[in-house]
Amino acid sequence: MEFPNPPKYDKAEDEKNVRLAAQLDLEQCQWHLFVHNQKRKASYPHHIYGRRRRWDLDGIISLCFECHQKVHMATQKDGVTEITREKLIELMEDAVIPCRKVRLKALTELGRI
Repeated sequence: MEFPNPPKYDKAEDEKNVRLAAQLDLEQCQWHLFVHNQKRKASYPHHIYGRRRRWDLDGIISLCFECHQKVHMATQKDGVTEITREKLIELMEDAVIPCRKVRLKALTELGRI
């Protein structure tokens, strides 16, 4: 699924999306939750496409420190890791975004968003 790049980078909007992503991801590492069926506190938002290129909600995933490090190691020369941008995009499309839609609807109905 292709998403258009958002308009000019807006730091306040990006920060709002990071907070909303964490809330909708239940502050859990999405890689551990969906790939390993484990709960692990997420403490790092990862901008899959880079903060300046795409900072909308569907381009941000909540990760734990370990997973966030693995993602960034994959982008470095000679970095080898199980977590790549392509795998994160697939995870977002197949699991995270659908779950976020359900959670967003529920939280909106409860008046928490």
